[in-house]
Amino acid sequence: MIRCGTKSIRCGNDYYLADSGSLLGLSADLKFRTPGDPLYLGGGLNIMRASAGGSSNNDTGFDLFAGLETRYGWSHPYVEVRGLFHSGSAVQGAFGLNITLR
Repeated sequence: MIRCGTKSIRCGNDYYLADSGSLLGLSADLKFRTPGDPLYLGGGLNIMRASAGGSSNNDTGFDLFAGLETRYGWSHPYVEVRGLFHSGSAVQGAFGLNITLR
């Protein structure tokens, strides 16, 4: 993640459990933090790659997200809702812990 004031660029990947084959998501997002509040909003490019039976398919789309993240100390718990907009749209919920390295 690259930060510049209340904005940051973040890249990520997601691996999804599929009934057969594999499903991988790659994203490059711009995240905006609201000053003084734990709220953040953002969106960006999202690529889904599905593989099964020796063949694969890429589906490029975009994502939008909103979440809450604490900003105190070196660990930052968060909760997030993300919409993926491709040939088939989906909504995801996520929670986790970001750790600040200095």
